[in-house]
Amino acid sequence: DIDRSRRQFGPPVRAGENVETEPGDLIHEAVSKFCIHRPNARCPLVRHSRGVYSYGNKKLVVAIHNDKLMVRIGGGFTNLETYLSDVDRVAAIGASQQVAPLVISARDPRRSSRLSA
Repeated sequence: DIDRSRRQFGPPVRAGENVETEPGDLIHEAVSKFCIHRPNARCPLVRHSRGVYSYGNKKLVVAIHNDKLMVRIGGGFTNLETYLSDVDRVAAIGASQQVAPLVISARDPRRSSRLSA
Protein backbone atom coordinates (compact mmCIF):
# COMPACT_ATOMS: atom_id res chain seq x y z
CA ASP A 1 0.00 0.00 0.00
CA ILE A 2 1.60 3.28 -1.14
CA ASP A 3 -0.07 5.46 1.50
CA ARG A 4 1.15 3.19 4.30
CA SER A 5 4.73 3.26 2.94
CA ARG A 6 4.64 7.06 2.71
CA ARG A 7 3.68 7.31 6.36
CA GLN A 8 6.29 4.74 7.31
CA PHE A 9 9.18 6.28 5.33
CA GLY A 10 8.30 9.96 5.64
CA PRO A 11 7.53 12.39 2.84
CA PRO A 12 8.00 11.07 -0.68
CA VAL A 13 11.17 12.04 -2.51
CA ARG A 14 9.98 12.65 -6.06
CA ALA A 15 10.00 15.12 -8.92
CA GLY A 16 6.29 15.90 -8.99
CA GLU A 17 2.81 14.80 -8.17
CA ASN A 18 2.54 12.83 -11.41
CA VAL A 19 5.38 10.44 -10.46
CA GLU A 20 4.03 7.64 -8.31
CA THR A 21 6.20 5.34 -6.28
CA GLU A 22 5.76 1.69 -7.13
CA PRO A 23 5.00 -0.79 -4.37
CA GLY A 24 8.13 -2.77 -3.65
CA ASP A 25 10.51 -0.13 -5.04
CA LEU A 26 13.40 -1.01 -2.73
CA ILE A 27 15.64 1.74 -4.07
CA HIS A 28 13.09 4.47 -3.32
CA GLU A 29 12.41 3.04 0.13
CA ALA A 30 16.15 3.03 0.88
CA VAL A 31 16.58 6.59 -0.47
CA SER A 32 13.63 7.77 1.65
CA LYS A 33 15.19 6.26 4.78
CA PHE A 34 18.54 7.81 3.83
CA CYS A 35 16.93 11.26 3.46
CA ILE A 36 15.27 10.99 6.87
CA HIS A 37 18.65 10.25 8.48
CA ARG A 38 20.34 13.09 6.55
CA PRO A 39 18.02 16.05 7.18
CA ASN A 40 20.62 18.84 6.79
CA ALA A 41 21.24 18.30 3.09
CA ARG A 42 21.95 21.26 0.81
CA CYS A 43 19.34 20.10 -1.74
CA PRO A 44 16.58 17.51 -1.67
CA LEU A 45 16.95 14.29 -3.60
CA VAL A 46 14.20 14.45 -6.21
CA ARG A 47 12.92 11.23 -7.76
CA HIS A 48 12.36 11.24 -11.52
CA SER A 49 11.89 7.54 -12.19
CA ARG A 50 12.91 4.21 -10.72
CA GLY A 51 16.54 4.61 -9.62
CA VAL A 52 16.94 8.08 -11.19
CA TYR A 53 17.18 11.11 -8.91
CA SER A 54 18.47 14.66 -9.10
CA TYR A 55 20.44 16.53 -6.48
CA GLY A 56 20.70 20.21 -7.32
CA ASN A 57 21.73 20.22 -10.97
CA LYS A 58 23.22 16.70 -10.84
CA LYS A 59 21.41 13.68 -12.26
CA LEU A 60 22.08 10.55 -10.22
CA VAL A 61 21.52 6.91 -11.08
CA VAL A 62 21.12 5.15 -7.74
CA ALA A 63 21.40 1.40 -7.16
CA ILE A 64 21.75 -0.95 -4.22
CA HIS A 65 24.96 -3.02 -4.13
CA ASN A 66 25.79 -5.20 -1.11
CA ASP A 67 22.92 -3.58 0.85
CA LYS A 68 24.42 -0.10 0.33
CA LEU A 69 23.07 2.85 -1.66
CA MET A 70 25.46 3.53 -4.50
CA VAL A 71 25.49 6.19 -7.23
CA ARG A 72 26.80 5.65 -10.73
CA ILE A 73 29.90 7.73 -11.46
CA GLY A 74 31.56 7.27 -14.83
CA GLY A 75 32.03 3.54 -15.32
CA GLY A 76 31.64 2.52 -11.68
CA PHE A 77 29.77 3.19 -8.48
CA THR A 78 30.53 5.09 -5.28
CA ASN A 79 28.73 5.36 -1.95
CA LEU A 80 25.78 7.78 -2.12
CA GLU A 81 26.52 9.45 1.21
CA THR A 82 30.18 10.01 0.33
CA TYR A 83 29.25 11.40 -3.08
CA LEU A 84 26.68 13.85 -1.69
CA SER A 85 29.13 15.02 0.99
CA ASP A 86 31.73 15.70 -1.69
CA VAL A 87 29.21 17.58 -3.86
CA ASP A 88 28.13 19.69 -0.87
CA ARG A 89 31.76 20.42 0.07
CA VAL A 90 32.66 21.52 -3.45
CA ALA A 91 29.52 23.70 -3.65
CA ALA A 92 30.38 25.34 -0.31
CA ILE A 93 33.94 26.06 -1.45
CA GLY A 94 32.68 27.51 -4.73
CA ALA A 95 30.18 29.74 -2.94
CA SER A 96 32.81 31.06 -0.53
CA GLN A 97 35.26 31.89 -3.34
CA GLN A 98 33.03 34.10 -5.44
CA VAL A 99 35.16 36.78 -7.03
CA ALA A 100 33.96 40.26 -7.92
CA PRO A 101 34.16 40.93 -11.66
CA LEU A 102 37.13 42.94 -12.90
CA VAL A 103 36.05 46.36 -14.11
CA ILE A 104 38.47 48.28 -16.32
CA SER A 105 37.77 51.98 -16.71
CA ALA A 106 38.74 54.11 -19.71
CA ARG A 107 41.62 55.67 -17.71
CA ASP A 108 43.01 52.39 -16.48
CA PRO A 109 46.74 52.15 -17.45
CA ARG A 110 46.24 48.44 -18.25
CA ARG A 111 44.18 49.38 -21.30
CA SER A 112 45.87 50.04 -24.58
CA SER A 113 45.98 53.65 -25.76
CA ARG A 114 44.33 52.52 -29.00
CA LEU A 115 41.22 51.47 -27.07
CA SER A 116 40.84 54.71 -25.11
CA ALA A 117 40.09 56.90 -28.13
